[in-house]
Amino acid sequence: MTVKRYIRKGIPLEHRARVWMGVSGAQARMERNPGYYHRLLQGERNDSLEEAIRTDMNRTFPDNVKFRKSADPCLQKTLYNVLLAYGHHNRGVGYCQGMNFIAGYLILITKNEEESFWLLDALVGRILPDYYSPEMLGLKTDQEVLGELVRTKLPAVAALMDGHGVLWTLVVSRWFICLFVDILPVETVLRIWDCLFNEGSKIIFRVALTLIKQHQAFILEATSFADICEKFKEITKGSFVTECHTFMQVSVWVCSACALLCCSTCLAGEVTVLALPSCPPGKAPVPAFPLGLCLSWGPSPCTVSSPFQAHPLLEPKACRQMRGGHLPGVQWLLPLLLCHQPWSGLPQGGQGPVPMGRPIGVVQVHRDGSIKGTSTHLV
Repeated sequence: MTVKRYIRKGIPLEHRARVWMGVSGAQARMERNPGYYHRLLQGERNDSLEEAIRTDMNRTFPDNVKFRKSADPCLQKTLYNVLLAYGHHNRGVGYCQGMNFIAGYLILITKNEEESFWLLDALVGRILPDYYSPEMLGLKTDQEVLGELVRTKLPAVAALMDGHGVLWTLVVSRWFICLFVDILPVETVLRIWDCLFNEGSKIIFRVALTLIKQHQAFILEATSFADICEKFKEITKGSFVTECHTFMQVSVWVCSACALLCCSTCLAGEVTVLALPSCPPGKAPVPAFPLGLCLSWGPSPCTVSSPFQAHPLLEPKACRQMRGGHLPGVQWLLPLLLCHQPWSGLPQGGQGPVPMGRPIGVVQVHRDGSIKGTSTHLV
């Protein structure tokens, strides 16, 4: 039986912190950076960061006696330290509402400040990048991906949402931001997090789709904008989500097709074709590169760009050997495959070759995966 199957069956509470630290890479990072956490706490003051964190202290698990000021010891101080250290560590994120609930859960499980910090770093910095940045691009992208998955698997629900003008962010943003904390029962959340630390963000989609699929008939009873929003609140309650083992089994099997979903289902539109250098003799073809990576082949560097965001759900198995878990999406690979040829010989309005990295055309990508034409325009 694989580690994945063991973890999906639920990690015993007494081993949960150690397993999370191991499978997420947090343990290795902590060991490579001895004393780093405590140095962060002793760093330069940041009044705006400290005030933002203090504002949310009393809002974090107000019904949990361990987080009350009267508790001894009071976990509010531990929570404050973890969030402050992370704000200093990741200045691009600082502190964002929702992180307090995540850090609070980590503290309750690990009972260790430093381990909670490194697990928070694993989640915010690597597993869920850009969920908590000021622009929240990762969060917005994943909500859009969920909408496309629902459109593919549960078209009646998607039609209902569209018909009443309900945006997905209105009904599922807390699911993503809080990782189901204070939304689903505690033990169910912990089982979800077991998989999250080991398998990555795809578990969030599986859980979200399971909730929607299992309550599809109930959701379709909605007759108004407000009614839809209320239905989505109701589906996170009841015996189905309380029976965490059954719930997790259903989320794996009912939604297993999500992992196999062809990326072209969620790709519809235009991919900009870039002028990329041709493969030098004796070298392997250009593999899938992440957005923004500078390539050095050819007379001048060029930068890979695409209007599509990468997402782990949208990746073919053939691409899964790269970047140590941060997997490249087909949307990175596709433009490279389409224009990995000596485009540099193409004239640019009588000006000579197109410089490397400049857009030279647009490829129409259809939802069925076909490419039904290109329009080349010189720029």
